[in-house]
Amino acid sequence: MRTMAIPIDPAENEKYEDEMVRAKCMILEGVKDHVIPHITEKNIEKEMWDTLTTLYQGTSVQWKMLLENQLRSYQMQKGEKIDPFLLRLQGIRDQLTPIGSMGALNGNRKLTGVGCSKV
Repeated sequence: MRTMAIPIDPAENEKYEDEMVRAKCMILEGVKDHVIPHITEKNIEKEMWDTLTTLYQGTSVQWKMLLENQLRSYQMQKGEKIDPFLLRLQGIRDQLTPIGSMGALNGNRKLTGVGCSKV
């Protein structure tokens, strides 16, 4: 990511501000919904980018273990329709993907049309 010095010239400053607004929109549009709360509190685009970098590169062992455990014990609720069930499953998967862990889906389990089942 390229960093820019804030211009002093009013015309250049306006162009700079426009570029920063575009950068902020691109960042917000390019992330999953569960990531947005982590970055919306940042005022500077560089801080947003740094937060994303930390979030996606850093791994929290406890968080990873919690999500993998949720995925392993994932079951449809009685009377639950398939669409909400799969959306919940996708949410867990989407949170595991950035931290580089899909261990609950690897090994002796696979994702089927009705959730996780033993292979």
